[in-house]
Amino acid sequence: MELEQMNLINKKNKRVFSFDLDRLDKSNIVNINESKTPLTHVHAGSFRRIFLHFQLHERLLQEGYNSVFYIGNDDYDPYDYFPEYFNEFERESYRHYLGHPLSEVLALEGKGSYADYYFNEMIAILREEFEINVVTYKTSELYKSGVFDDGIKLVLKNIDKMNSLYESITGVSQKFNSRPLQVICPNCGNMRTTRIINYQNEEVEIICQNHKLRDVEFKGCGFRGCLNPYKGNARLFWKLEWPVRWEALQIKVEGGRKDQNSDKGAREFSEKAYLSLFAKTPPLNLPYDFCYIRSAHSQQINRFGISVIDALKFLPPQLLFYLLTKPPSTQVIDIDLESAKMLDIYRDYVKIFLDDDGSKFDLILDNLRFERDVKLDSKFNPLINCLNHYLHTSKEYEAWHLDFSLKMINEDERTFIRILFKKLEKINAWEASSIQEDFRKATVEALFPINQACRLIYRLIINRETGLRIGVLLENVGKEKILKYLSLY
Repeated sequence: MELEQMNLINKKNKRVFSFDLDRLDKSNIVNINESKTPLTHVHAGSFRRIFLHFQLHERLLQEGYNSVFYIGNDDYDPYDYFPEYFNEFERESYRHYLGHPLSEVLALEGKGSYADYYFNEMIAILREEFEINVVTYKTSELYKSGVFDDGIKLVLKNIDKMNSLYESITGVSQKFNSRPLQVICPNCGNMRTTRIINYQNEEVEIICQNHKLRDVEFKGCGFRGCLNPYKGNARLFWKLEWPVRWEALQIKVEGGRKDQNSDKGAREFSEKAYLSLFAKTPPLNLPYDFCYIRSAHSQQINRFGISVIDALKFLPPQLLFYLLTKPPSTQVIDIDLESAKMLDIYRDYVKIFLDDDGSKFDLILDNLRFERDVKLDSKFNPLINCLNHYLHTSKEYEAWHLDFSLKMINEDERTFIRILFKKLEKINAWEASSIQEDFRKATVEALFPINQACRLIYRLIINRETGLRIGVLLENVGKEKILKYLSLY
């Protein structure tokens, strides 16, 4: 995407943030953080929160702040499940990695880790499609280099305080006794199967046993022993990692999803834990609601819908950014990319961003439906590609297009088609009125009810139950195409 287009979007979608910017210190660097656990292709809805943080970053730069936008590769999270699109061979190939840190799981292809494969894909999309450049980091490197070690020590020293704090918020007691850390088993490398059974000065005693989480079985090896939990030998439970990361990276702003921001939720605990551990005000929050981007005929990534790769087949980058940043951030977004409403969305897009009154859009739509060449300014090319994908994917009536695949017909229908073919073949002036009259005569001659004849033509030509007036439809398709297709029956 051209940078000026992105600037145009920012002007049209003037974001109102949940806090006054003057709460941030202009004399210091303002670090904005967002992170992603790269278990699969990134879900399109995940870009909502990235765009939200990016808009704040851009606004701060405009206001003279020294802002840095980080996106973390949470590659020290455990490998908890297979993507839904994994085939049986892939599942078996990766089964022994379940519970291991993502940074230690083999990439699907090429060099690097499994996490790198998906995270780098997301960063490339941000850069190439949206002109969004960010500073990235890996949590595995932060753990292994000791950046989080002081935070880990502080948490372990105050484990009773963290338990009491969690109980005061949620009512759950002794939450962090056995798993404040996910310790990596030195024997089998699994971090899901270990639990702490004793604390001994600078070491923790662990046992590695089978563990089940959300119907996923993680296989322990039976190891029992003591080890130092620093320098990457363990990672903090995520609700404890959040405040430690904030302090280690000096984060000033990080958003949270609706469920995290709920009463007695993770955000409340992590903010109070940060205040308790570091005696500092926690980062400012950018709350956002859920975002569902759906397509019935695309691969579902998770319960929120499809990948951003598939979403960009329906939506030009400019339009996706617009749709995800237009509503208030605390309003749920639910977009069905195959719904009839998409045509209105496309039409609004060309009016807002491509300076079209709708006439060029109508021309594009008609030409795509009837498989005619579309020759317009190159700025329309992304829309043309996406609209064509929509027409060939959605099953809504409004998404109709020519479909010359062979369909099953019965003998009565075949008789009617042959009579119609002979009449259409003799037409000299291929006009809607002449076609309509010969169509009517063919139904009479074939003793074939006209309403059934209409449905048959719609099914054969556009694979729908209804459509344009028959004469208008066939005139637009063209005599040569129609006769060639009907001759197959």
